[in-house]
Amino acid sequence: MCNRKLKVIYEELKNQHFEYAHNSYIVNFQAVVGLKNNSIQLEDSTMLNISRSKKERFHKRFSQYLGQKYRRNRREEG
Repeated sequence: MCNRKLKVIYEELKNQHFEYAHNSYIVNFQAVVGLKNNSIQLEDSTMLNISRSKKERFHKRFSQYLGQKYRRNRREEG
């Protein structure tokens, strides 16, 4: 529970791999294990829906996150 507005929390976390998936919640990309169209599966098996208004930005930011993660892993292996 928190008395702070989600918008304020998001502003603090957006550069730490968090993004709105819905007006009611933000998602930590590090916890995502599956993404299919309008649904997200988290590592604890929670399933969340992505709202239509958030879908394009969420997918774009998640793709950027995966690209950064992949490049970082390749450098560590090399």
